[in-house]
Amino acid sequence: MKRNDPSTADTVTDILAAMVRVLSGHPTVATPGDLTITAVVAEAQVKRHLLTHKHTALKELFYQLRDTCSNPLIVRAEKVNGEHAELTKKLAEARNEARDWKTTAQTFARAIHVLTIENAELKKIARPTPLRSVR
Repeated sequence: MKRNDPSTADTVTDILAAMVRVLSGHPTVATPGDLTITAVVAEAQVKRHLLTHKHTALKELFYQLRDTCSNPLIVRAEKVNGEHAELTKKLAEARNEARDWKTTAQTFARAIHVLTIENAELKKIARPTPLRSVR
């Protein structure tokens, strides 16, 4: 294809428009939040090799915009990852606490069982003597 060929210009325009939609988080075809070359070519509905081999400047521009700009999706992803890590830590702590409470409850259950058996044995041994009436 020639450099001034309208199909090349259309392809570049399609790729740039797709890059904007993907980076803004509002793609029509690709998955929102997927900031990859694959998402850009899916959004632009062009073959991948056009971006990776023919229009490498656009590929580099996409990577630069994705990595250096304060992309709200990246900021949100970092925030969500931080919240996920914090919740995972809290879940582990809650599970450990539940395990400790379960162990404590089992210990008390054993103690109550032993005391119940001992109490029954003591009741058998020490039968109360009937009271005698004093005359």
